[in-house]
Parts: sequence; structure tokens; C-alpha cells
Amino acid sequence: MNYRLLLLDYYYQYLFNQGVNYASFCFLDKTYSNNLAKAFYDNQKINEEETEKKRLEKLNKNISYIKKFMIYPKLSDECLAYFANDGITQDTLEFLGVCSIDKGYYQGRAIIPFLNEKREISGYVAVNYMGKEWMIKNEVDRWCKLNGKSKIKEAIEHFTKNYRKTVYCPGFLSRNHLYGYYEVINGEKNLEELVIVEGERDAMKLLQEGIDCVSIHGTYLKEEQASLLHRINPKNLYLGFDMDKAGNEAVDDVYNKLLGKVENIWVLNFPNNKDPKYFNGKQIRGLMNYSKNNYICRRVINE
Repeated sequence: MNYRLLLLDYYYQYLFNQGVNYASFCFLDKTYSNNLAKAFYDNQKINEEETEKKRLEKLNKNISYIKKFMIYPKLSDECLAYFANDGITQDTLEFLGVCSIDKGYYQGRAIIPFLNEKREISGYVAVNYMGKEWMIKNEVDRWCKLNGKSKIKEAIEHFTKNYRKTVYCPGFLSRNHLYGYYEVINGEKNLEELVIVEGERDAMKLLQEGIDCVSIHGTYLKEEQASLLHRINPKNLYLGFDMDKAGNEAVDDVYNKLLGKVENIWVLNFPNNKDPKYFNGKQIRGLMNYSKNNYICRRVINE
């Protein structure tokens, strides 16, 4: 018996089980390791395909569920009041396909759909418009109906700990999307100028004001989102992130990633450190012109 080969076999199998990638096998004996590495690579590929298939099944299942509510979309008074605080009107919500859910898993949440170039729903985000306390109580009540009240204390702790104001559609890869992309890329608008913001509500408000705008739903620009921006290819790109630490970091991140890939990049500095959704169209355009005319390429915080 060749104990050396036996030991190598155990070692290779150990690496295989630990998920060592294909490249890591390159140092191994070619005759034996190439077959093992190929087997690992093929198995890894199969697992990735199965994972992607399950993700798409989950995504399509959840989109189908939401579409039932969007056949005759509703906007409750509480939902309208929630968006009205940001200056977003009912007409805008209806145009963008937003609806409120009054029953089931998403009760008390507004569904904000993401549309692709065919104006099909490719995903959605569910935003709580009823408040944290109401949502936790509602979740606990639903749980107790199914499981009884014997562990209500544990249920309260669980839902309080895991509360999320914003919930993305299961299976939805947000990194592949820009909110507002359809409205910008398919609208008969002048794409000389485009504003990037953090959240969907910021984008909704600016779109309402007639300003081409997309949201990266966060403070980190993903590679896939950068590719979508390249397709839009605006002459002047304005970074309109929130005036806080996270927003400032987003400005630096996006500016560095897109520098040299977009013709002009300007940074918007909002008065009194307010978020972009609190300004009207005239004010936003004034800030855009000021930024471009004065070559503003950095964030200035007003203390």
C-alpha cells in the first residue's frame, strides 16, 4: 500500500469538504489532483446552479403573491399619510405602482415595486408605514394564532430583535437593480443630468419633481449597479446622498468608482444637512446648477 497516496487522498478530501476553490488545487500532483479538482469544480457549479434555481423559484413565488394585491391596488389613509410626510403625493404613488397591504404577511407595509425595461415587476421592497410598535404587536398576534400564547414573551423578544422597517422581496438581488431605472431609461427625458440618492423615497420625491433620479437603496454602489449607470450614461451625474456619515462615505465610494467612467461627477450639498426628499424641484435644480457651475466635487457638512 502506498501510504503517501493514502495520506494525500485524506488531505485532498479534507480540502474538498472545506470548500477550497479550484485554484487552490494547482499545487497538487497533476495526475491525481486535476481529476479531484475537476470533480470539485463540477460539483461547485452544480450547487451554484441549484442555488440560483431555488432563488428564482422563491423570487417568482413572492412576486406572484404580491401581484394579487396589485390587480386592484389600494392606498390606505395611513400609507398616504406616511408618504405625505416626505412630500410624496397619491398620484406619484399610483404612477409608480405603490400599494398598501391590509392583510397577510405584509400587513401594514407598502409595497414599492422595482420595474425592468419591459415594465415587469422584477422585485419589490416592503416598507412599514404603521410604526414599529404596531408592527411588532401585529407579528406577535399572528404568531400566537398559530402557536398559542404559551411562549408570548419569547415571541415578543424575537420580533423586537428581528424588526426591520424595510424588507426586501425574498430571492431579490438588490445589487442588480437601481430604483427608478425604468422611469429614467424609458422616459422621454433629457438624460444630460442624473441624480443618485440612497433610498427609494428620495428617488420617488425627485422623480415627482421631474428630476431624473435613481436610488442604489443603500450607501454602497455595487458593480452591477455601476453597469446600469453606464447604460444610462448621463453627461452630468450628481451625488445626492444623505448629509450624514454614511452619506459622506457613499459620496467618496461612488465618486471613486465612477471617476473616469462618467463624463462629469458633481456632489450636492444640502442646506442644514437635510435629506434630498425635503427639497422641491426648484431647490434641487438650484443646487445642481450651483454644484456644476462651481465644480463642487466634495461633500461639505454644515455644522
